[in-house]
Amino acid sequence: FVLNDDTLVAPETLSALVAAACAHPDAGFLGPKVYHRESPHVIQSAGGMFDKCWGSHYRGMDDVERGQFEGLAEVDFVCGCGVLVSRRVIEQIGLLDPRFFLYREDVDWCYRATKAGFRVLYVPGARVWHRSPHIREAELPRTTYYMARNSLFFLAKNGMGAAEITKVLILRLLRPLLSWTIRPKWRHKRRERDALFRGIVDFFRGKLGRQYVESVHEPSG
Repeated sequence: FVLNDDTLVAPETLSALVAAACAHPDAGFLGPKVYHRESPHVIQSAGGMFDKCWGSHYRGMDDVERGQFEGLAEVDFVCGCGVLVSRRVIEQIGLLDPRFFLYREDVDWCYRATKAGFRVLYVPGARVWHRSPHIREAELPRTTYYMARNSLFFLAKNGMGAAEITKVLILRLLRPLLSWTIRPKWRHKRRERDALFRGIVDFFRGKLGRQYVESVHEPSG
């Protein structure tokens, strides 16, 4: 049971995950319904799905709890803040890839398990409260850097090919890079723009792991 240190866990969570694992022996990852710790009745994740451009999105993100997402569901990935992992998964595909360092390493782990024939399940009877992923302004460049670099790395390491990498590069990365560069209304995003450019360049240079070390407390002026 992999658990972040900024989580709170409902008493029945582990038993609910284990029961689901016993009922579905082909499941490699089983994740709970995750709520924002700061807003206990607001959902952070009910499992995650890929879009057509390989963006990763949590189901129900920021929805107020109304009894939705109450059925067990097969998803593309689950939030790495709290997840039950099959021992067979670890034996077959290994652990989290440290080359990501920050962001998308849990998505990659689930995707590798799926390719190896395991299922990824969302288990609503398990509940975890996790600190909000909303990011302070001073941290945005670092986040932008790792999300850009690791999105491309995820595709490359999982054999998506040049066509998929090019599509993501153009639609998800180069468009905002160009907009943040030429449009005056985005002048305040210059540090994010520079971090985005650096993330793209570092991917093509093969610079992985911890690379972006700018202080998150540096003023943005």
